[in-house]
Amino acid sequence: DLFARHSTILAGVPDVFDAPTRTTPTALRRVGFLVPRPLPEADAPRFEGRGPNVLVSLSTTYMAHERLLQTIVDALGAMDCEGLVTTGGPVDGSAVVAPDNVAVHEFVPHHAVLPAADAVVTHAGLGTVAAALHHGVPLVCTPIARDQPLNAGRVAELGAGTVVDAATATP
Repeated sequence: DLFARHSTILAGVPDVFDAPTRTTPTALRRVGFLVPRPLPEADAPRFEGRGPNVLVSLSTTYMAHERLLQTIVDALGAMDCEGLVTTGGPVDGSAVVAPDNVAVHEFVPHHAVLPAADAVVTHAGLGTVAAALHHGVPLVCTPIARDQPLNAGRVAELGAGTVVDAATATP
């Protein structure tokens, strides 16, 4: 009923990623994922070549995710990989205890590092999911709230990644 009142509905996801529904509104127009065009980022943090490379992004808004972020960083510290963590500002990066193989930054332009990433760990916000899928990078989704559980479920159902329960995750 909500959609019936509109002459045009734009969906920012491709049909394969959209939530399954019984019917599709006739006014629905799909524009696909909205992935920003890369800008020159000469000074952007990059992976240093120690790989495999893991981008961690739980950074859109504050969701009381300090424990989850530290758990992910601790897990990366026990692995033979290079982690690049972006906090986006909601979490103070200096509060994250990072091992030598993990770099923590407030902002990392995803388009600058995704071509070299082997995996992305994310809360499954649509922007990070779309960017990772655009670059063909598998995802480890740790959904917290909002649209994240739906996005994470679609990632898993499509075979593009896996889901880890954010509330019970351990390194």
